[in-house]
This record gives sequence, C-alpha cells and structure tokens, in this order.
Amino acid sequence: MRSLNDISLISFVSPAHNEANSLSPFLSELIDSIEKLNLPCAYEIVVVDDGSMDDTPDILASWVESYPDVMRVVRLTRNFGFCAASTAALYYSKGDIVILMDADMQDDPAIFPSFLEKWIEGYDVVYAVRMKRQESTIVKALTWIFYRMLRLTSPISLPLDAGTYALMDRKVVNAIEKLPERNRYIPGLRSWSGYRQIGIPVQRRQRIHGRSRMGLRKLFDLAMMAFFTFSYTPLFFFRLLAICGLGIAFLLILACPAFLFLGHMNWQSVLMLLMVAFFSSVNLLGIVLLSEYVALVYDEVRNRPLYLVDRIIENQSLEHR
Repeated sequence: MRSLNDISLISFVSPAHNEANSLSPFLSELIDSIEKLNLPCAYEIVVVDDGSMDDTPDILASWVESYPDVMRVVRLTRNFGFCAASTAALYYSKGDIVILMDADMQDDPAIFPSFLEKWIEGYDVVYAVRMKRQESTIVKALTWIFYRMLRLTSPISLPLDAGTYALMDRKVVNAIEKLPERNRYIPGLRSWSGYRQIGIPVQRRQRIHGRSRMGLRKLFDLAMMAFFTFSYTPLFFFRLLAICGLGIAFLLILACPAFLFLGHMNWQSVLMLLMVAFFSSVNLLGIVLLSEYVALVYDEVRNRPLYLVDRIIENQSLEHR
C-alpha cells in the first residue's frame, strides 16, 4: 500500500490558451481544493501558456507574484496546440504525482481525493470518465461516436469517454516523455504505456467563461490524429471496399451477356457509370486517407520540436526544488 507520506511533491498542471476570463477563478478554486486535501507533502502548479493573445500572460504573471512558492508559468512562443501544450505541462512538472487538467473550469477538482485514494491503492493512472457533458447535442453525439469507434478500431484497449483529466505517477509521465513521436494523443499514450489504470466517473462541468478553444474543427483534427496514430482501420476499410468492388465488377462482367441477350444494355450502361463514379470516389477518399498517413510520417521525419518555450516565470526556489 502506498502512502502520500512517501512522496515529496505533487504537481497540478494545465495548458491554457486565451483563458483570461477563467484563469483567476480556476486558480482560486484549484488552490482552495488543494489546501482542503491537507497534503503531507509540498505541491506545485504549472500552467503552460500556449501562445495566448489576450491578458492570459499578465494574469499568470500576477499569480506567480502572489504565490511564488507554488506557481510556475511556461510561456510558449506561439499557439502549438492542446496536445503540445499538455506535453509541455507534463515535461515541466517535477512532482512524484502529476494531475493534468484543463484550465477552463470544466474539470472538477472535487475528485482529487478519489484520484489520490486510487493511487494509494496501487494504480499508476487514474483518469476521469465523463459520465455527463454540459455541451451541445451535436458535440455530445459526435464525441460519443468518436470514443466508441476509436476503441473498436484500436489494437489497444482505450477507455471510453476519458479525456486528458487524469492523475499519473511519475514513472508514467517519464515513459510518455521518452516517446519520440510528435503527434500525441495523450489519452492514447497513457493507455499504451500499460501501467495499472482505472477510471473514475465524473460529471464534466459546463464552461462558464469565454468560448472553448476546441471548436468543431479542432475537435475533428484531434479525432483524426487519434485515429491515424492509434488505428490502421482506415486502411483495412478501404482494403475491404476494394475486395467488394472487385467482386461486384466480376459479377457485372458475368451479367453482361445476359443483359445483351435481353436487350437491356442501356440499363447496364447506366449501372456501369454509377459503379465507376462510386468507386472513383472511394479511390479518391482512400488516397486522401493514405495522404494523411504520409503527412504524419513526413511530420515525424522532419523532427521539429513539439513546441518552443519563450520564457519560464517562477521563483528561484522552485527551479532548484
């Protein structure tokens, strides 16, 4: 059985992009929730500013001045995206336990005790399972389909309705950091690591301040990255379509003499045109999907940094902790 007395530091880390309206309420609630835990060890809060264009940098700087013993802010040179910022948040954490959560107040810190209880029981990853989502019907429907399709098509068992909100033991964070890939779907990498994991059902809260950084376009891009990095199903799907197409074409060839004999060649011609149009479209879509895989390979081969850091704002005592 583990004990919190055996660790020296817990990290609470969050990526933030244009969260000027929610940052202060989020940090106030976060610190209040942490203090209620009565931790026997120290804690730190790491916020990665993902190239925000509003007052987010100034607000974070003021919080570092107010809480110099616990706050660290990492400012990226531009907006590198949610996955890159989340990776940076994990990288700049120093705790034996790391809790990754969004800064938009949709992740409820009230489940921190449950996270820690499961860690004490021996789990290395404790993730939040979103039982209810305070979002539009379209987003909820698409999200429901996404998680189930990804789980159905992935060679590893991915948890349903589990986002990035999770507790991770330091060894899990270290394992994720060592992975060389640039296209990172954090829940997938977390599951791929293979450490002992468990989910806790939670209700995802409604966003109160500002607009979500994850619009339908970014959600679609994230879904596509998850599919292309954790599933080869698109290739299998088009292989199956190709086999079906060959079978239909073979049947049509066999049927041609019968159509000629019955004098219905006009219908046959129309049917052939429809089949040609259909499978031409399928081939085009297949080429697009293959291009996605090629683009991912090209992105990995270039080996550019996942993100660039502009500056780090922290107390010197935190730097040498």
